[in-house]
Parts: sequence; C-alpha cells; structure tokens
Amino acid sequence: MSRLRLLARLALPLGLSLAACGLLGWYLLRHPDQWQTVSLASPWMIGVCAAASLAALLAPGLIFQVMTSRVGRNVGLAESTWLAVMTTAINSVVPLHAGAAARAVYLKRRHDLDLSAFAATFLGYNILRLLAASVAALIAGGWLLMPWGGGETAVSALNAAAPATAGLKGLVAIAGGLAVAAIGACLVRPAWLGRLGLGRLEQHRLLKPLFKFQAGWHELMRCPRFLLKVLALVMLQITAELVVVWAAWGAVGVPLSVAAVVLVTSFGILTGLTGLTPGGLGLVELVTVAVGATVAVEPAHGIAAGLVARGVSMAVLAAATPVAFAGLAACRPRV
Repeated sequence: MSRLRLLARLALPLGLSLAACGLLGWYLLRHPDQWQTVSLASPWMIGVCAAASLAALLAPGLIFQVMTSRVGRNVGLAESTWLAVMTTAINSVVPLHAGAAARAVYLKRRHDLDLSAFAATFLGYNILRLLAASVAALIAGGWLLMPWGGGETAVSALNAAAPATAGLKGLVAIAGGLAVAAIGACLVRPAWLGRLGLGRLEQHRLLKPLFKFQAGWHELMRCPRFLLKVLALVMLQITAELVVVWAAWGAVGVPLSVAAVVLVTSFGILTGLTGLTPGGLGLVELVTVAVGATVAVEPAHGIAAGLVARGVSMAVLAAATPVAFAGLAACRPRV
C-alpha cells in the first residue's frame, strides 16, 4: 500500500506537468497562424537570459549560507552554492521539493544540522519568497490598472477589453491574498491560537509539524538584521529572475513594460513555490501565458518566451550541475 501511495504521489505531479504541456501544445496546433508570427527577434537576448539564469541559480547559495549560520552551522559559501545548484537540479526532475529533502539529509550527515532547524530555514526562505513575489505582483498589477500603467506594452488596450481587465483585477486580488497570508505567516504566533480558543489545531496530525516549523522560524526572526539581510538577498534573486523573463520575452520580440515583467515573473515564482511539478514544468509556462494574456500579449508569443526561458535555464543548469557535484565531492571530509 505504501508503494502504491508513493507511486501515486509521483504520478500525479508528472501527469499534471504533462497535462499542462499538452494544453499549451494543443493551443499551438489550434492556432498555427499565431505560431507562424513568432521569430527570434533579438538573439543577443539569449546571452542576457543565460547570464541572469546563472545569477538566479547561484543566488540561493549565499541565502542558504546566511540561514544555516543563523542556526549555528558554519557552511562555507562555496559548499552552500554547490548545494543550491544540486537542490535545483533535483527539483527539476523530481516534484514536491525533493531537492530540499536531499539538502536536509546532506546537512544532517555532513554538518549535523537538526532536521527541524533545517525545516524552519526552508519554511522561512519560502515565506520570504512568497512575500516578495506577491507584494511585487500586487504593486505591478495595481500599476497596470491605472490609466497611466500601459507603458510600452499594449496594456492600454485593456480599457477596451473587459475580460482582460477583469483578469488583471483577479490577479491583483490573488496577489493581495497571498501577500496577506505571507505577512500572517511572519507575524502570527502559534501561541495566539490558544488565546483564540483554537489551541487544538496545534495538535492536529497534519498541522502539528507546520506549527513546529513556524515556531522555529519565529525564533530565527528575533534578529531584525538577519531578517532584512535574507529578505534583501531574496529580492536580489527575484531581480535576476525578472531579467530572465524580460530577456526571454525580448528575444521573441515582445517588449514588455517593467510592470508587466514583474507581474508575469511574480506569478511564475508563486506557481513554482507549490512544487507540484518538477521544476514547475508546464504549470509555470501555463500560468505565465495566462498572465501575459491579461497584458495584451498573444498566447503563442507567451509560449515561445516560456520555451526560451525554460530552455536557457535548463542549459545553464545542465552545465553547472557537474561542477556543483564535483565541488560537493571535494567538500567531503577525507577518511
């Protein structure tokens, strides 16, 4: 029975990824006229996309080093960076944040880092990613809804396209809800549940580990300097991801405004945080195409840009993974 459950847990994300990719492929087959208009307008943007992909890939290394030092483990920057690359590599082929689980096992064996302490850092990192991406999406979406928010794109056409405007308002509402949830995760203390008469929730079989990890994250947040430092590093990582999206869309000849790039990238990040599919494959592209449609971008161009971003990122990851593996092997203690 346990094997069947494991297979089901793996099959569902993979099936979801295939379904999302199939839906995008079906759209292209149904609209060949749109696909024929896509071309590589700026080949040099591929290089920009690759450089930004490398920066986004390596940035978590410094974030992991800062967070593990906060829980009393001195992991070098090089080792943290190799570990970050390997985490991304595993996540790209296995769903449900399997790379984080592998990183937890490595840190436990190599540095004797308690799994609960690691879980607190993992939860905190993702909460800050959720906070930064949702707030960015909220601001960008609100800006695009303003009369002056069209910028370089065809967003001004939204005034004459009620469905697109409604979609953009829906995205703003979703981003606002996620921002509130992220702020709540940072501020709400598990002890408050007892005061509200909801203390039993802490003992629930499914919620108990989450409350335990959240309590650990609150311990880490006691130092405002640490919190601001990690948040700044997360924002730098997201900035690199913004450049990846901007360059990918520019490569296929779609000059998005800054607000549109922020909106598309932020929802791609929010989708990737779920870990439902390996590396967000299929789902991220599907969501970014849908978000792109709300800012008057043809879906075919959105699919092409998604393929460019995915292809370049995977190429960079494929080149970096052997180096990271060799680097981690060199970090092993000599017997």
